[in-house]
Amino acid sequence: MQIPDYHVHPDYSIDAKGSIQRYATTAAARGLPEICFTTHLDLDPLRATEDRWIRDRGERRSFRTLNWLDHYWEDIDRAQSEVNGQVLLKHGLEIDYFPGFETFVRPARESYPWDFVLVSVHCLEHIAIAGQEESGPYLARHTPEETAEAYVMAVRDAIASGFGHALAHLDYFKRQVSPGFRPRFLAALAPRLPEILELLQRAGMAMEINTRAIRTYGLGEPFPGTETLALAVRLGVSRITIGSDSHRPEELGNCFDEARQFALEAGFTTALTYQKGEINGSFQL
Repeated sequence: MQIPDYHVHPDYSIDAKGSIQRYATTAAARGLPEICFTTHLDLDPLRATEDRWIRDRGERRSFRTLNWLDHYWEDIDRAQSEVNGQVLLKHGLEIDYFPGFETFVRPARESYPWDFVLVSVHCLEHIAIAGQEESGPYLARHTPEETAEAYVMAVRDAIASGFGHALAHLDYFKRQVSPGFRPRFLAALAPRLPEILELLQRAGMAMEINTRAIRTYGLGEPFPGTETLALAVRLGVSRITIGSDSHRPEELGNCFDEARQFALEAGFTTALTYQKGEINGSFQL
């Protein structure tokens, strides 16, 4: 059986393409049992130029008001009616962590009974350092080892906030392509992973297996990688979701066969589904 895709960006996310309706019909055509829309919620006031934008029914708008959430919710419900039960559509968000983010995201987080919320760390010191566009100034001031330490602290705080049902793409910054960054970053991150995984386990949060690392970045393994997945099982982490992190309808469910294999080899047996913030089922891998 196909695995549900729990990381999906329709064109409400400013960096994505494809309407909610288009995603729904594509998911149905591909035989996915359910998908969860996880539009970006990036509210860092110090990134007002880069982020803090949404595309509301085709029109670019500021995040300053949350009126778009009504349309987002309605569009998912409308698409659910149109696919007539062929695929189950879930309402979700991907909330980007930054220091003090709770104050900014609480109105959106509490405005609806979200089925599922990912919390993620994309930025350090308000800079998106995983890509070449912005990483230069940050990496000029910090070594990969310092970056790993800062990332661990940000992830710890994101988990402790209680705002997410799952942690998105652990070890995300390994996609950084500066020469020498990836091996040094991962080497520095490795001894700190147990504390992150133990925090996840105690918080009752799931760990996402994100296939974008395979599909888009050609890393040969998901976020997180093989060793981290095996370590998570050894430390008692049993809750996982699987997401394509798709930004186009054609990316739905991509590399899920690989994700299934990585998960099984690590020792996981099921992937979870959520409804109104609670675990409501699991799919056998």
